[in-house]
Amino acid sequence: MTYSETFVELDEALRQAGDSGHQLRLYLLRHFSELLRQLACNLDAGNLEAGAPEESTVESSTDAAEQVPAPSVLSLSEYGDEAALHKVRMEALEVFDTRRFDGEEYVTLWVDVCQLWGRPFLLCMAATLDGDRHVLGFVESSTQELASVRGLFQGLLDRGLSLDRGLLCITPGTARLCRVLTECFGQQIRLQHCQMHKRARVISYLAVPEQRLIQGAMTRAFAIPDLALARASLLQIHTQLQKCNRSAAQWLLRDLDLSLTLHHSGVYDRLSRSLRSTRCIVRVVQQLNRRLRGVRHWLAPTSRRAQFALLLLETEMRMRRLAHASYLSIMRAALFAEDPDQT
Repeated sequence: MTYSETFVELDEALRQAGDSGHQLRLYLLRHFSELLRQLACNLDAGNLEAGAPEESTVESSTDAAEQVPAPSVLSLSEYGDEAALHKVRMEALEVFDTRRFDGEEYVTLWVDVCQLWGRPFLLCMAATLDGDRHVLGFVESSTQELASVRGLFQGLLDRGLSLDRGLLCITPGTARLCRVLTECFGQQIRLQHCQMHKRARVISYLAVPEQRLIQGAMTRAFAIPDLALARASLLQIHTQLQKCNRSAAQWLLRDLDLSLTLHHSGVYDRLSRSLRSTRCIVRVVQQLNRRLRGVRHWLAPTSRRAQFALLLLETEMRMRRLAHASYLSIMRAALFAEDPDQT
């Protein structure tokens, strides 16, 4: 049996292994591409040595070996030539778009829109009952393009995203996005508006000397674990804002209770670091922007989507579990024991 026949059989076996096989295929393709790149560098160095004088062969070989960069999984340039990179991209896209969610029990869902490559980029992440974070999907559009957003959420349901036991959705608080989430997921979700977005929107109406005072006051108020005390503290800030800026006061009061949904769980002090905002999505997109430096912006739409899928899968492999994940079940039981119509 030849090596090529062996590789064909291995590839077919991995294709039939489901999601785990897809992940392994992506891993093997990535490192095989790195090996090809390193071999190509060594061959180029050998060709240069062949044309050099005989007495300088050892020195040139040593210099060439020192100049060969070490492979790195963090740089897209390490995948070898464009053909090898394209193959890895398309394999990652296949994994990303076809993996199922039936086998996971998700408790929370983060959704937010950030700027990636100068375009609006809507990213959706989730956490399991054990605290493991996964990237579920993305779409290159803003919340203004409702059809694309609906298609993303409907695709998650079609691939097995379960809402039977409830899901806490952390959103930036935009009305359009919240409406689409409610339309697609129904009453099986609770909305938690991002406290970071709420604070930024309120202080955007204030003068610079007042911004720091109000920002600090809102941060301290949101940090109070008791629901009644936190709400009372925020209402005091609202009273102060009415005297200096009514627009800021209106934005503070708007959907205020949806910014305090997590306070109903009774374990806010344990889970607030991870679940009170969409900061985790902001950090992921910041990492993507850093890793995409130097990559061509004029990729075809399919190749561009495959590029994003590849980076998101690699980022997901390095994500840490949520802190105090053991309290997630308590949080879900507390939030979804209430009447759904209350939210």
